[in-house]
Amino acid sequence: MNDNNLLIENLEVIKNCDKLLYDELVKYDLESYEVENVETELSVDNIKIVKAFINQFEWYFNSKYQAKNAVKEWADTLGKIESTAVICMFGMGNGLYLKEIMDRSYQSVIFIIYEPSIQIFLKVMKEIDLSFLDERVYISIDGINDNYFDAYFQTFTTYSNLSVCKYLCHPNYFECFKEAGKRYLQKVKRGIEVLEAYTNSDIRLSEAYYRNSIYNLKFLPDSSILEQIQKVVGTSIPNDFPAIIVSAGPSLKKNIKELKRVKNKAFLIGTDTALKGLFEESIIPDVIVTIDSNKNPKKFEDPRTDLIPMVCFETSQNVILEKHKGKKIFMNDTFGFGDEIFNKMGFTYRYWSGGSSVATNAYAMAMAMGFRTIILVGQDLAYTNNERHYEKGLGNSFYDNMNNDSIFIQVEDVNGEKITTSKDFKIYLDWFETEISLHEEIDTIDATEGGAKIHGSRILSLKEAIDAKCTIEFNMEEYMKNIPPLLNQEKRRELSKLIRDIPKQFETLSEDADKGFQLYKELILELETEKPDRKKLLKISKEIGEITDKIEITKTYKIAQHKLKAIEYIALSNLGISAEDATEDALEVAKRGIVMMDSLRQALETIIPQVKQAVE
Repeated sequence: MNDNNLLIENLEVIKNCDKLLYDELVKYDLESYEVENVETELSVDNIKIVKAFINQFEWYFNSKYQAKNAVKEWADTLGKIESTAVICMFGMGNGLYLKEIMDRSYQSVIFIIYEPSIQIFLKVMKEIDLSFLDERVYISIDGINDNYFDAYFQTFTTYSNLSVCKYLCHPNYFECFKEAGKRYLQKVKRGIEVLEAYTNSDIRLSEAYYRNSIYNLKFLPDSSILEQIQKVVGTSIPNDFPAIIVSAGPSLKKNIKELKRVKNKAFLIGTDTALKGLFEESIIPDVIVTIDSNKNPKKFEDPRTDLIPMVCFETSQNVILEKHKGKKIFMNDTFGFGDEIFNKMGFTYRYWSGGSSVATNAYAMAMAMGFRTIILVGQDLAYTNNERHYEKGLGNSFYDNMNNDSIFIQVEDVNGEKITTSKDFKIYLDWFETEISLHEEIDTIDATEGGAKIHGSRILSLKEAIDAKCTIEFNMEEYMKNIPPLLNQEKRRELSKLIRDIPKQFETLSEDADKGFQLYKELILELETEKPDRKKLLKISKEIGEITDKIEITKTYKIAQHKLKAIEYIALSNLGISAEDATEDALEVAKRGIVMMDSLRQALETIIPQVKQAVE
């Protein structure tokens, strides 16, 4: 087959199974893209395999002789792949290893691939049939959409399936792509740490995620999105203009007054917790960032907040968004309806890998906009003088006991000494250090003047940083206020109609949950008979699989899940761990399945009226 014909067919496969990746790939002229240092050849058993010339060596990613047998032997070492597993894999190669484990896995298993070589991937796209790929597979390509890996990991890896997930490497990939391999391992490690640290808070906040994502829908038609100001530094904004992110660490009291000097000389980003301190000094940031779903609305009682553009999530505290009358700019956190709606309308509304705190998301925003100098202020990430926040730093100690090893740990401070921090702060610290190491072109200056050392950043006093970097005049306040809404009047009407149709989607979900509940009842009845009919079991199981797949791919289910987190934690905490007896295992899974379907049905009885009210 002609290479271009196969490329077109493979692109269609990608489009059907991973639209986000497709949208990134079509930005390139793939047909004329010259693939360098990668070739294909036939193995002795007639399989097209890939080889690459890297560091003056010729590397094969499959056996040159018995490619099929080598793959089967490799897959045999993996053990049982449970039905709820997520398989993370470094490298896709020619797809043979991936296809083998897909063929051995349940349809419910998710595959997240981190491909470090665009050259290998495009060679495979042009010369190897990828029609085996389906909606279970999510591919992140280094330098193309590698930031999606974090979103995929956070979406599909949960407290209920973490113990049965597998983390694999395609043969020879780590040897060939060591730096990318380190990034992959960092992403997996960080994803697991975040998951473990936030399991309880996820359950606690899940109701707030649901509530906010529903009641914030009405703000979407008139709002802007981060994509509108992506890479504007160097075009709309002067190339050497810096960004300053102000957080509310206890060291902020040392140098907050210096920020009075930066009006129109830096993009001043105020995190929500830092607002009170800034306002007390009559310092007005150019933008506010707020992401927490349960943030105290009192932080926004000052009427000056209405004059400042706000960057937020769809899951940000709804009460705050209601109180705020100014411009809203949404970042996609994947929890709301925005990505589905905007993408349906033809707009790119991508997930930004912004870590877990308001400051890390502010940093991600500054990177997305293209700032080459980012100055951190009040970013202690530790208990400087045993204090957590700026307001507490005015004289009150935040913790009386800093010796609880289950909460607090020791890290290096900016002076090379030891300082106490918490495990959640350590996650944020690791995030900053990882992003700084991945983006060496950005000059990250830690001007906190206290707290934990952020390795990779330059440590300066705020005065030194301002003197050196804030030398250009530009009216950032006016620029931010003049960002237009994403949609014109016609598109706003179109979006409003899509929002009004959302209750119907929840009603369809309710009907499917009813079907799933009835099917599980039938399955349990059959399993509890003395001699279960195998054909009947297979038929019911197939129908359950189909209705489950239909439910789980919908955005409405993902939203409804937030009301089910606590139930999931109880019902699914051991799901995927096989019982010794196959029938007993199937019965246990079926009983948990019926609990989840019934819980979903009951939750939707509450959700549907609330959604109707929210979109009126």
